[in-house]
Amino acid sequence: MESSAHITVSEDRSISYTLNMSAPGHRRFHFLFRNTHNIRSLQAAGYPKTLETAFTLQNQDPQIKTTLEVQVDGKHVKVWVGAVGSLQRDSPLEVSAEIQHSAPLLNQLGLPFHLKVEGWGQARDADLDGSLKLSCEPNSSLIVMVEGKNRPLSKVLRVKAMHNIPMVRHYLPHSFDINTKLNYSSNDIKGKVGLILDRRDLHVTAALTMRESGYEEVLEISHTFPQLKFVPKSVEVTTSFQRNNSTHTLHHVTLWEGKELKLIATYAGQFLKGSVAPELRVEISHPFFIPWPHQSTLHVHMDHAVHSHLDKIILGWSGKDQVVLLCSLSYGKGRVESRVTLRHPFRLALQHLEFQCDSEAQAGRYTHETQVSWNEGLPVGVRISLQDQSKTNATVWETCVTLSPGQLQSALALVALQGCGSVSRGESSFTETLELDWDTKKIRQSLKHQKSSKEGADSLQLDVFLENVFQTSCSTQRIEGRVETNYQDQLEHHLKLGLCHPHTPITVSGKHHVSRGELLLRSETRVSVSSSGQEDSDSALIVTARNHGSPGVKNYSIEVELQGCADVQLVLAGRLTSSLLQNHILLEGSLDHQDRVTLRASQGSQCLQAFAGYANGEVGEDALELSVCSEGQRRFKVDVSRCVDGVRLGTLGHVSLSLVNGSVNLWAQGSREGLHTAEARLAEVSSQLKTRLLDKSRKLESKLLEFRRDVQHTDLLLELSGYPLRLTQAAGRLVENSGRVGSPAWGQSWLRDALTQGLPHYLQRIQRTLQQMQDELKRPLSTLKDAYQDVTLRALDEVWRERAQEVLGGLESRLPTLIKEVWLRQHIHGVLQLLTRGLDTAAQQVLKWTDTKLSRAVSRIRKPLAELYRYTASNGSVAVRLPVLPGEDAELSLSNITAFLLEERLLRPLRELGSLSPAAEYYRLKRRMMESPFEHHAVLIEGRFVVSFDGKVFEVAGRCSVVLAQDFTQDSFTVLLRQEPGGRRSLYLEMNQTVVTILPGPRVEVACSPADLPLVKNGVTVRKDANQITMTNQNGVTVSCDKHHSFCTLTLSGWQHGVSAGLFGTNDNEAANEFTKPDHSHTDSIPHFIQSWQVGSQCRSNTKKPKSCPAAVSQHTCKALFRDACSPMRNCFRVVDPAPFYKLCMSSTCGPNADRTSCSLAAAFVHLCNRNLVPLDIPSKCV
Repeated sequence: MESSAHITVSEDRSISYTLNMSAPGHRRFHFLFRNTHNIRSLQAAGYPKTLETAFTLQNQDPQIKTTLEVQVDGKHVKVWVGAVGSLQRDSPLEVSAEIQHSAPLLNQLGLPFHLKVEGWGQARDADLDGSLKLSCEPNSSLIVMVEGKNRPLSKVLRVKAMHNIPMVRHYLPHSFDINTKLNYSSNDIKGKVGLILDRRDLHVTAALTMRESGYEEVLEISHTFPQLKFVPKSVEVTTSFQRNNSTHTLHHVTLWEGKELKLIATYAGQFLKGSVAPELRVEISHPFFIPWPHQSTLHVHMDHAVHSHLDKIILGWSGKDQVVLLCSLSYGKGRVESRVTLRHPFRLALQHLEFQCDSEAQAGRYTHETQVSWNEGLPVGVRISLQDQSKTNATVWETCVTLSPGQLQSALALVALQGCGSVSRGESSFTETLELDWDTKKIRQSLKHQKSSKEGADSLQLDVFLENVFQTSCSTQRIEGRVETNYQDQLEHHLKLGLCHPHTPITVSGKHHVSRGELLLRSETRVSVSSSGQEDSDSALIVTARNHGSPGVKNYSIEVELQGCADVQLVLAGRLTSSLLQNHILLEGSLDHQDRVTLRASQGSQCLQAFAGYANGEVGEDALELSVCSEGQRRFKVDVSRCVDGVRLGTLGHVSLSLVNGSVNLWAQGSREGLHTAEARLAEVSSQLKTRLLDKSRKLESKLLEFRRDVQHTDLLLELSGYPLRLTQAAGRLVENSGRVGSPAWGQSWLRDALTQGLPHYLQRIQRTLQQMQDELKRPLSTLKDAYQDVTLRALDEVWRERAQEVLGGLESRLPTLIKEVWLRQHIHGVLQLLTRGLDTAAQQVLKWTDTKLSRAVSRIRKPLAELYRYTASNGSVAVRLPVLPGEDAELSLSNITAFLLEERLLRPLRELGSLSPAAEYYRLKRRMMESPFEHHAVLIEGRFVVSFDGKVFEVAGRCSVVLAQDFTQDSFTVLLRQEPGGRRSLYLEMNQTVVTILPGPRVEVACSPADLPLVKNGVTVRKDANQITMTNQNGVTVSCDKHHSFCTLTLSGWQHGVSAGLFGTNDNEAANEFTKPDHSHTDSIPHFIQSWQVGSQCRSNTKKPKSCPAAVSQHTCKALFRDACSPMRNCFRVVDPAPFYKLCMSSTCGPNADRTSCSLAAAFVHLCNRNLVPLDIPSKCV
C-alpha cells in the first residue's frame, strides 16, 4: 500500500506526506513514512522540516532480523536487532543488537553514538552456560559470564564479570568473581562462598557434621577488604555437642585473629528425677580486655533426698571460689531445719550472710527459733514457744518470746527482750496474763472476766504493774480497775491509779442506774486523791433525771450536782413541763445551797413569760419578770417588772398595743427610778457572787498547789495537775475583772443612755413640736404672715400698702399726660383714692375669708394630731392613737400599724399641707367660681388612653375597634376608634352623613379617598391649621386632633346634653353612670366596659396582666411631670387630678416610645388645664 498527500497553504508554503507499507511472502515486512514542509512557524515551534521513518522485519527460521531507521533534519538513529536459535532446553540462543545515531542530544543524555550488545546462552539438565558482551565507543566493553553445575551431592554457581567502561566505573569494579559451592551427604554438609573484587577477596566456609551422640559445626571467615574494619581478618568458630548417658557436654572455641575464646559446659543428672543429683559446670576463658575475668567457672549442684535438700551455687575466678550460695533443708517427724549461706568478695555492706531457722512440735509444745547473722557478727535471734495445757473444762495456753538483738544492739540500741503470757478460758471465766522484761524494765499485766449467774452482774478486772518503764522520779506505777454491769440498767466501775506506787493514788469510781419509772437516770461519779495514805480530797458529779408526768402532761426534771474538793457544792436543776394549755421551762442553779439563780420561762395560750431571779440564805429572792401577752389580733402588751419574794414592787417598763372601738392605741411607760433601783440591786448581787466565787477559786487553787507539792516527784501527775491549776487561776482573774468591766460598760453603753436620756428627750421634743403645730394651724394665714415677717423683717400689711401706694402714685403721675382737663383729673384722683380704699377693704376681706377657709381645711389635720400623740414626762408615758385601722381585714401587726401611723395620719396630711401652692389654690377657686357645665369635653391620647366627659382616665388595651361616642337620640354623629391592618389605629368620624377618617400621620380621607383641605360638605367643615386638624358641624360637635402631641378631643355643646354614650362616657355631668354599657346597665370593671363597646366580630382583646417593669429613666420623667412639687404643671394639680396620668405614664415606661408617651400625656394634661382656666405651657422637653 502506498499513499501520499500534499497541502499547499500559499504559493511558497506547503506540507507533504508519504506512507508506504509492503509485506511480500509473509516473511518480510516493510514500512516507510516521510513528511516534509517549508513553513517557518512550524519550525519555530520545534516541528522538524524533514521526518523520515523506515522499519523492516525479516523472519528466516531460525534467524530473525529487525531494522529501524529514523532521520530528522539530517540526523539519524538506526537500530539493528537479530536472534538465532530457540528458547527450548538444550538449544543454544544467540542475540545481538546494535544502535547507531548522529544526534548530539542523545549523546549528552548518556547514549554513545555506537552501541553493540551480543549475548549467548545454553541451558541443560545439569549445566548452565552463558555470556553477555556490551561494546560501546572504541575499545570500551563489558563482559559477563555465568557457569553453573547441578550434581546429585554438589552444587556450583560462578559469575564472572569485567569491563573498561569509564562511566560504569563508579558503580562496578573492573572485575569481580563470585564462586559458590555446596557439598552434602546424609550426615555432613559443607558450603563455600568466594568473592573476588579487583584484588580484594572474601572467603566463607561452613561445615556441619551430625552424629548419634551429638554434632559438630565449623565456621571460617577470611577477607582482605579494608572497609570491613570491624570484622577480623580471619575468624574460626568451632562448636561441638556430646551426649553420653546422663552427661551433656558443650565445647565451643572461637579463634579471633589468633586469639582463642573457649567455653566448656557440662550438665550431668536429671532434674528432680533419678538417683543422680543434677550438676552443672561451666568454664569460660578469653584473652580480651573486658570487665570479666580471663578464666571463670560456675558450679551448680542440687542434691534432693526424701527428707533433705542441699543446693549450692559457686562462682569462681582466678583459680578459687569467689561467690558461694548454699541452701539446705531437712525435716523429719515434728522437726524442720533450714539454713542459707551467702558469701562474695564484692565491696558491699553485706559480704557474708547466715540464716538459720529451726521449728519443733512435740506433745503439745511448739518451739520456733530463727537466727540471722552477717559479716561474721553476733547472730540476731528470735525464739517463740507455745504450750497447750488445756484440761477437760478449761482451755489454757502459755507462750514465751525471747529476742536476742545480737549485732543490732549497738546500731539500734536494742536490748534482750523476754515476754511470757498465758490465756485461760473456762465455762464462766476468762483470764489473761502477761510478763514482759527487757533491760531493767518490767511490765506485769492481768485481765480477768467473770460471768455471773442469770440475775447477777458480770465483772471485769484489770491489773497493770510497770517498773522503770517511764523516765520519771518514781520507778513503779500501778493501775487497778474493775467494772461490774448487767448490760441492762446497772453499771459500777472503780479505777485506781498508783502513778507513784504506793504514794498518792487517784481513785475514780461510779455507780450508774437507768430505769423506766419515775427515776429515769441516776449517775454518780467520784474522784478522790490520797495524800500520804489519807483520802482528804474527794469530788463527785451526780446526775439525776426524773419523769413526773401524767397522761396528757409531760413533766421532766434533771439535776446536776457537783461536789468539789474545796467545800464547793454546785447544783444545776432543770424542769420541762408541757401540756395542751401551757409549756414551762425552769433552770435553777445553786452554790453551796445558799446562792441560787433561777431562770424560768412559760408559754400559755395568750402569754409568754420569762423570769430571772437571785436569792441567798440571808435575803429573799429578787427577780425581774418579762411578760408578753396578746388577745388574738386585738391586743398586745409587754410588761417588765421587779419582784421580791414573789411580790411585784413596780413596773420597769410597759408597752401595749390594742384595738378598741375602731382605733389603734399604743401606750408605753418606763420608770427611770425603777431602772436605777434595778441597777443598784444588780450591782449588789454581782458583788456578792464575785466575793463567793473568788473565795471558792482561791480554796481550789490552794488544794491544787498542795496536791502538786505531794506529787512533785511524779512528773506525769505534776504536768497533769498544771492544767486545772491554770484554768482555776484564769477563772479567778476573769471573775475579779468582771465587775470592773461589766458595770462601767453598761453604765456607758448607748442603750442605757438612749433609755434614760435620749428617748425621753426626743419624745418631749416631738410633743412640743406637735403642740406648736396645733397652735399654728389654728390661724394658718397669721402663721404665714409671721413667717414672712421673720424672713423679710417687714409686716405683710405694710408691704401691701406700699405696693398699693406705688401703683396709685404711678397712675397719678401719668394723669397729666393722659388727661388735659384739670377738673377731670381731680375727679379721677378721688376715684383712685376710693378705689384704693375699696381694694384695701376687699383684700382684708379676702384675707379673712382665706384664713377661715384654710383654718377649716387644716382642721382635719389638727384633730388627728391632737389624738395622735401624747407624752407625759412626769411618769415617762407616751400614748399614740390611730382612729382608723389600715384596713378592715388588716392584721394588727407592728409593721402595718407603724406604716399607717407615719404615712396616713402624720406624713400625708403634713405633705398635703406643705405642698399647698397659693397659685394652685387660686386657680382651683377661680375654676369653681367660673365653672360652666355648658360644654362637654373628652380626650383620646395616642389612640389608647381615654379621658372621659366626667374625668375618668383609663387605657383601651387590645386590638379591637371600639365606639368612643355616638348620638343615640338623633344619630347626628359617630366617633369610632378603628383597628387598622399592621396594628395601628385610626379615628373614624361620621357627621351629617359625611364620613371622615383620620389616619396615623395624620392623613385625612373622605369616603375612603384622600381629601384636600379645607373641606365643607353637608354642613360639616374640615380644616387643617399647622399641626391641628379640626372637624365641626352646625350642631356644636367638634373633633380636633393634634398630630404633634398625638391626642384628639371631642367637644359637645350644652345643646347635646345627655345624647352621647360610648367609651367617652355619658355627657350628663353624672360621674356615677360614666361606665354605662350599650344595654343601659352599669359596671365597675373597666375591661368589661371596654369589651361591651367593641365592634366587629374578629378582634383580640388584651387579657394578659401587665408585666412589672424595672426602674427606668422614663419613670423619673413621670415623677417629675405629675408628682414633683417642682413640676412645671404643679399650678394645675388642684384643678385636674394628676394621679391617673402618673399611673398611665408609669405603666408605659417599658414600651419602646416611653418618652414620647409621657410627653403626649403631659400635652393632654396641659390641654385640660387650659380649658379649666389654668394657663400652662407644655413642658420644654416635650415641645
